[in-house]
Amino acid sequence: GECGWGYDGVAPFAAHAAYGGPAALARLIDAAHAAGLSVFLDVVYNHLGPEGNYLSEFGPYFTSKHKTPWGDALDFSLRPVRDYFVDNARRWTAWFDGLRLDAVHGIVDDSPKHILQEIAEAVHAQGKLVIAESDLNDPCLIDQYGLDASWADDLHHALHVALTGEHQGYYADYQDPLPKLAHAIERGWFYEGAFKPSFQKPHGMPAAHLPGRRFVVCAQNHDQIGNRARGERLIELAGADAARVAAAVIALQPSLPLYFQGDEWGAREPFLYFTSHGDAQLAEAVRNGRREEFKEFAWQGEVPDPQSAETFLRSKIDRSRKDPSMLAWHRALLELRSRLQDDSRASVHASVQGKVLLMQREEVLLVASFGEGPFAVQLPAGNWQVLLDSRSAEQSMGVLRGHSKHAVVLERA
Repeated sequence: GECGWGYDGVAPFAAHAAYGGPAALARLIDAAHAAGLSVFLDVVYNHLGPEGNYLSEFGPYFTSKHKTPWGDALDFSLRPVRDYFVDNARRWTAWFDGLRLDAVHGIVDDSPKHILQEIAEAVHAQGKLVIAESDLNDPCLIDQYGLDASWADDLHHALHVALTGEHQGYYADYQDPLPKLAHAIERGWFYEGAFKPSFQKPHGMPAAHLPGRRFVVCAQNHDQIGNRARGERLIELAGADAARVAAAVIALQPSLPLYFQGDEWGAREPFLYFTSHGDAQLAEAVRNGRREEFKEFAWQGEVPDPQSAETFLRSKIDRSRKDPSMLAWHRALLELRSRLQDDSRASVHASVQGKVLLMQREEVLLVASFGEGPFAVQLPAGNWQVLLDSRSAEQSMGVLRGHSKHAVVLERA
């Protein structure tokens, strides 16, 4: 089709022609490198799309032994299947600086050496990196398979609930969010063996022995925005003050911060789920699937049609609508982050006073209010000077006073 998210691909070695093909992709990589930016490719090795999937015509690439949300699993017990995807990883990392592996919890492999380990070894042999999207909260992705980092969504979920008050769907696991947020900041994720209500069983394994660079966290990303019924960003749901609080938490905690397109200047355009399937029955199935997906969230209103060109066009960011103050806020936070070199879990302490989060790294302290009214908190001992202030705080006799949805960054002299 003419547009799409790219997660239902059927030709993993091909650059999509509608977006410019291989030549345009090469120009994008070259331009990013010229600007000092690394480029990672998001690849899908857990399934192939339902439309135009020819791979099974060439061999037994799929097996009914294992099932995934997309149907029969790829059969990684077979050497030719493993070679196909390992070669794909090698091919892309000849030009890209690394890979982000989509939903590795959907990759099933009973082999003595897991396919993820084999992919990591192939990518590392080219001097590149590999990151996993995973909801497993399992450090074996890094400790055993040798991946460089893993998604850590607990922090996002707790942060989102704290700022929006939403608690439907998977957000139900993050009620009373601030202690969970503090735990995720200190430990990498919240669910490290705790009972998870939606799973009705304990979930996750401890990972606090891993440094922050092994985790990727965000205030929002394409999934968390696009998997909403109407694709609203955090700034639309909770306001600009809340977005500044989220930015401060994400920038100053020790894990790797990920930003979605336009986050840094306060973009307000939605990011919707869009497709351009040629099969009418498949298109209707996708529409119905989206409606069913959102029932547990109790979101109101009609779900935008993924097949509509308008849905795609509404998702494009308008670069002429940048908020200079939001951009300056992000720049100041990231400049400060660059000074915080120790990303070990021992380097960070997070605590909660009422509706206020206090997070200290080295001699820098973030005070972030998630409440709806004024706050007053006792600061740790020392002479604290304000470095950054999203609103207007007052400090007296070791007490900091501020407003709702307010972030203050201080440094101990």
